[in-house]
Amino acid sequence: MKTLYVAAVMVVALSGSGLRAQDSTRALDWTLIYARPATGKYEDISFPDPTHGWVVTARGDILSTADAGATWTTQARGLNGLRSVDFLDRMHGFAGTLTGKLYTTTDGGTVWTEITSSLPKTAKGFCGITHVGNRVHIVGRYTGNATDYFYSPDGGKTWRASDLADLASGLVDVSFLNEKVGFIGGMGRPKGQGQPGAATILKTTDGGQHWHTVFEHDGGRGVGRPGARRPRARVVGRAPRSTGRRA
Repeated sequence: MKTLYVAAVMVVALSGSGLRAQDSTRALDWTLIYARPATGKYEDISFPDPTHGWVVTARGDILSTADAGATWTTQARGLNGLRSVDFLDRMHGFAGTLTGKLYTTTDGGTVWTEITSSLPKTAKGFCGITHVGNRVHIVGRYTGNATDYFYSPDGGKTWRASDLADLASGLVDVSFLNEKVGFIGGMGRPKGQGQPGAATILKTTDGGQHWHTVFEHDGGRGVGRPGARRPRARVVGRAPRSTGRRA
């Protein structure tokens, strides 16, 4: 996922396919669409179609739009620690927290139901969610050795879980190019005592049954958002200060 520091919601529109050197400072046009004073930050965004979208906040709010971002309403509050959101279509979606709670909706966000107890194992967190059709993929979080990978082949009716601790010490995000090929970004195994693992990208070619390392970098920080398949709308914002580090 992306780090989104919030005091106002914005949408970015690409201004054109060809950019001259003198236009480099105007490569992106920004339009303020929703001024919403709030503490914390926006954590993730999902648009299953060009009209319907959802945003989650770190303090536990879920916001939605049904008019391509022109107006926004708050659907839920108090789901503390929200970190990720993903909608399969405009009715079915999931939202996860850094504390290991998973919520789902089947009515476009009017009602959100916790389904954590239906998972095959206790989770430490849900930092990244994506889907291809009804196949849902969720990964753990960056810290605390949360290397769980959850998969549902049927839109959340059933789940299976696997632990990728042999390949990583933290997972940040997951993205699939198709039903078979996918990637997970995170932090690899520590190279020595007291040393952080290298930035790591894992890959699967069989729909998540097996994973292997395809990239490592010894900078000591993990990798997030490996080639995400998201719409070109983005949510950003501002805050007086930020640590700049993702959980």
